[in-house]
Amino acid sequence: MAELMSKLDEYIAGLAGVHAEVHTEALALQGRIKAVIAPHSKSGRLMRSIKVAEANSKDYIVYCDDPNGLSKNYGHWNESHTRFIPGIHFMERGM
Repeated sequence: MAELMSKLDEYIAGLAGVHAEVHTEALALQGRIKAVIAPHSKSGRLMRSIKVAEANSKDYIVYCDDPNGLSKNYGHWNESHTRFIPGIHFMERGM
């Protein structure tokens, strides 16, 4: 019976080619999210807030640093609380 190396997944994730591929996929996800936002964007602020960063030595994170990102994604009530403005669900639709 064959035995696999302990923490094989961590070893594979640390390989140079794998790390580069994970980065490429993170950039592709960023692009898909921005494509969802583009038709709704007037100022470009939300699109500029979608960023990719190295999470650790083996992974990347795609995130939104817009302070109103949650309400733009999921929706929000207008200032007078009389009408709900639906979100564009850019995070979910980009995935």
